[in-house]
Amino acid sequence: ALQFINQLADKLHSTHSMQDKSRVLQLVYVIPAPRSEVFQSDDFTSEDLRRLSEAVDWFSLMTYDFSSAQYPGPSAPLNWIRSSLKLLLHGASSQQKLAHKILIGINFYGNDFIISE
Repeated sequence: ALQFINQLADKLHSTHSMQDKSRVLQLVYVIPAPRSEVFQSDDFTSEDLRRLSEAVDWFSLMTYDFSSAQYPGPSAPLNWIRSSLKLLLHGASSQQKLAHKILIGINFYGNDFIISE
C-alpha cells in the first residue's frame, strides 16, 4: 500500500490543475479516528502517519460518527477528538511537522435515538 500511495502522490504532484497551471494536484488521505486510548491492530497509527507523511499532503481525520444506533450518544465528543489527535501524534518523529497536515472532520448533523423502555 505504501508503494501505491507514493506512486499516486508522484503522479498527482506532477499534474497541474487545468484552471491554474501554476498549481499541482494534492493528495488527501482519509483516516479513521482511533476508537480507544490505545491503538488496536487495525488502526491507522502514528507510525503509519510518519511513513506516509512525505507523500501525503493532508490527512483527513474522520472525527465524527463516534456513536451509532447500537451505542447512542454524541457524534463527535471533544474529549474523543483530543485523545485521537494525541494518540495519533504521540511518538511521531516531528509532531509539529505532522500536526499541521491533519484536517479534522467536523460533522454538521445530529442523530436522533429512540430509547426503548
